Parts: sequence; structure tokens; C-alpha cells
Amino acid sequence: MDAAARLTRRGAALEPSFEAIDVRTIDAWSLRANVLEPGGDARGVAVLAHALAVDKSAFDRPRGAGLARFLARRGWCAVAFDFRGHGESQRLRGAGRCDYDRLVERDFPAVCDFARFRAGGLPVVVIGHGLGGHAALAAVGASSMDVDAVVALGTTVWIPALEPSRARTWARRAIAEGVALAASSAGRLPAASRALRLLGLGDDGVRAVASDLARFACDGRWESADGGRDYLASLAAVRVPVLDVVSEGDAFACPPVCGERLVARCGGRREVFRVCRGDAGTRPPSAMGLVTSGRVQRVWACIEDWMRAVTASRSVSS
Repeated sequence: MDAAARLTRRGAALEPSFEAIDVRTIDAWSLRANVLEPGGDARGVAVLAHALAVDKSAFDRPRGAGLARFLARRGWCAVAFDFRGHGESQRLRGAGRCDYDRLVERDFPAVCDFARFRAGGLPVVVIGHGLGGHAALAAVGASSMDVDAVVALGTTVWIPALEPSRARTWARRAIAEGVALAASSAGRLPAASRALRLLGLGDDGVRAVASDLARFACDGRWESADGGRDYLASLAAVRVPVLDVVSEGDAFACPPVCGERLVARCGGRREVFRVCRGDAGTRPPSAMGLVTSGRVQRVWACIEDWMRAVTASRSVSS
């Protein structure tokens, strides 16, 4: 049965099925991923990319309340994966480095190639949270991966070009300098190692990526380590639809204006969804709460509605 026929014959919603898989990158990293297949016919595949210092479990909350299961119950095959250096992912023999550029150039292409195969002609959408969001946009801008749309949750990069507040810029730079100093001293100074663990940056892989993010903030430029790619400039090449989801409950990590300035650089269709309150009128969530809060089902429903709308033409033509 082809994809269009499957879409027209969707029956009653069934509980998703679960599968743990291993995705190999071309530079010998094993990226662990959880796949939730919808119980009925699929609309497409949603690739879920986590934030810094967390892992794929951020999308799988207690009692099946997470974003991954929410999407699977609405007909999307949800693929939540661990970046290299995070969660259960493992370095194999001869593996490449763990840094920001490799997330863009190696991890996203590997996972999205798997997603495209799994989709069988249906749409593939990346939902990136924080780090996962701007790395996804960088990967699309660099033509590293082929997807049909990107949703960025609480996503910005700490550089002055995206930040109108001078006070916040200097505060972020101070934090970044502290992280960079602690990371460089971690092997020699116990106090530095303890500080990094408290920040969730104790693992070598996480620390390496955090050091790159600190470099962006300190240098004021979102560029590859060798200076060969300007990720900010490459956003003009992002032609797929982009949804920017920002929360008025986030005053520092990703204030709405910063997320909006990021996606405004994209060259295609882009939309902004400002979260002003949680479910039942509760306070708007933090940046992390956009994924982990139990009171943002309305937000997730709006995201899924948008995904369905912007990929409808591909679904029907498939």
C-alpha cells in the first residue's frame, strides 16, 4: 500500500511500538536512538535532537507523557537519538573527534539518512531543542542533511548578532569564559572538574561541545573551528520551512527575541510561535520546560499541527 493510501485509511489510534537502534556515523561513532512507531498509519518521521548536557531521554517522560510518545500517538514515527559524547552513544575503534562541527557534519546526516529510509517517501522533520535546534539549522544550511522542515525549540546561539541586550551579552560571555577555563583545567584541577559536573558538563564529549559553544560566545562568531564555514551566514541557504518555538518564561538561555533573530536569518518560510502560558493558563515554561514540562501539551499540539500542514503536499504526492 502506498503512502497516500495509508494516510487515507488511518484507523483508531493504537499505542506506539518501541525499538532501540544503533546508527553508525561514517567516522565510527555509534549513536543510540529510540524509535517509537505509531500504532496506525504513519504521517512521517520526526527526528528529535536533544539539548546540551542531556540526552534522548529528555523526550521520554514518566508515564508516557513525553514529546516522543505524544508525536507517535499522533501518527509520527519518533526517532530520539543521542549525539556523540552524550547519553549511550559510544566511540568505536578509530572514531573521529567529538565537537560541534561533527554534530553538524556527521551525526545529523547519519540519523536523517536513517529517518529518510524509514520514512519510505513520507516527510522527515527535525525537532531540535537548544543545541539540537541550531545544529540542525547549521546542518541544513551546510547541505549536510536532507529534511522537509525544522522545528527549533528554545534555540539560539550566544553571539552578539542575535542578542539586543548588552548586559546579557556580557553575562553570557562571562559564563562562557568560565566554562572554557574549567574545561581546559579539568584534567589538572579537581575544583574545575567538580564545577563542570555541577553544570552537567562532566563527560568528555559534552565538555568538548560545550567548549565550542563557549568559543562562539567569547569570539562573537558562530563558525566552524577551522574558520572555513560561517554558520550564521549559511542560514540564508535554509530553504525548508522553519518553526521557531520560544517561551516568554525564558529570560536568559533563549529569550524570545534571540530565537526570533536566529530564524529570521533563514532564507525560506519561517514562523514564530511565542509561548505565553502553559496548559490551563499556567506560567510559560523555561527553555528546558518546552520539552520536559507536563503542562505544554497545547504547545506540542500546535507544533504537530504545523508539521502536518507544511508537509501535507509531500505526504500526498508520495
